[in-house]
Amino acid sequence: MTIQTKSKFYYMDSVSATTQYVDFDEGAGELTATLTSGSYSLTDFATELARAMTAAGGQTYTVSLNRSTRKITISATGNFSLLLSSGTHTASSGLVLAGFSGGSDRASTNSYLAASTVGSEYKPQYFLQKYVPSDNLQKEVMPSINQSASGKVEVLSFGTVKFIEMEIPFCTSLTQSGVAIENNATGEADIRSFLQAAVKKIDFEFMPDRDTETTFEKVILEKTPEDSKGVGYRLKEMLPLAGYFSTGKLTLRVV
Repeated sequence: MTIQTKSKFYYMDSVSATTQYVDFDEGAGELTATLTSGSYSLTDFATELARAMTAAGGQTYTVSLNRSTRKITISATGNFSLLLSSGTHTASSGLVLAGFSGGSDRASTNSYLAASTVGSEYKPQYFLQKYVPSDNLQKEVMPSINQSASGKVEVLSFGTVKFIEMEIPFCTSLTQSGVAIENNATGEADIRSFLQAAVKKIDFEFMPDRDTETTFEKVILEKTPEDSKGVGYRLKEMLPLAGYFSTGKLTLRVV
């Protein structure tokens, strides 16, 4: 099946020891929030940032993500400061991941909008091919099929997992007319960067319709033609179309 809308993906770097801390001040001195290390979708990262700051502080924090601009706003019930330059952990600050990088402290209000975007965006240059939506592909986890003496069949499992299949074709840096294949001077580099992140088994977000950012699924790369565990990829040149590449069939697991 060919999807009838252009799609896109959001992804970001994992939280690690070098991006784990958030220094802030509610008026009585420096506080430090500690983010839990690991992979996050953009939405889950906003939730984790709010959790960590609320746990470390004395008021409730809300972190909202504008899905169109990919910019984060950190708000609280009262005034607070983000210690971007004077904090103890400026060299390992999670605020960098949130789009608050460099510059002086942000102070004297209860809401701050990041100057930079959070994470990265990848837009396929053409419609996805061999597309199977998650509603059409699901499996039971570790199923056990029992049949009673009367012939009644019972399936026991640890739940149902949904999958999405797709192929991303016509990835290219060659100049295009923009009518069928979108022009992107960094098309090859962009698909490569996306796949290099995906094979690290990070959580990322898939939007079937790029113009409807609020409709998305959180996924992880399950497998590629190059690796059944999804930890390797190969971009195949679509010869005789030199300079055009395809991912082959990718399987994403909904998480």
